[in-house]
Amino acid sequence: MTERTGPTAALYTLVVENVRSGTTPGERLEPPVRYEIRNRETSVGRSPECAIRLDDIFVSRKHARLVLRDFELHLEDLQSTNQSRVNGAPVPTRVRIHPGDVLLFGGARCRIESTAGVDAAASAAEEAARSQEPAGAGDAGDLPAVAAGPDEPAGEESMPWPPAAPPRLHVAGPLPGEPGRTRLRFLAVVVAALAIAAAVAFLR
Repeated sequence: MTERTGPTAALYTLVVENVRSGTTPGERLEPPVRYEIRNRETSVGRSPECAIRLDDIFVSRKHARLVLRDFELHLEDLQSTNQSRVNGAPVPTRVRIHPGDVLLFGGARCRIESTAGVDAAASAAEEAARSQEPAGAGDAGDLPAVAAGPDEPAGEESMPWPPAAPPRLHVAGPLPGEPGRTRLRFLAVVVAALAIAAAVAFLR
């Protein structure tokens, strides 16, 4: 049995286009049978207990379940003998389905359609979420402009103020031209030392 809780207005419709009975390849239903998806969970199968009953010999008694959550529709296969398919691809456990998708339950070919209630419900949910945002919240474009620094022209993109101090220059070796000056200073020190040594020897 399906749950009785859920949206009162139908958001999606399952359209049964054809079923297979006996040995016939498929019987097209004219007009197609339409089932409105109103509850949070809707059972699909051959059993009379299912909300959507498909009189098809290749449909399991409890074949699948349509699950409606937050305006999104999902298909859950209930380990059916002939696995449920969406647009030709088998459904291992649960997949999200969209308007226009073709569902295959055994030999029953179905199609998902949306109603105007889908867009209206989604818009209402978005509006409700927006109304719960804290005051002042919004896009980055709504943030107040940052005041320019004292030396910056107004109306232009500015750098952070105050400006960051320049990094210290770490010299790992002598600067260009420094080795020559170093050698000259070394020679001058050697000459001065020799002169002092000669003077001391002469005075003795």
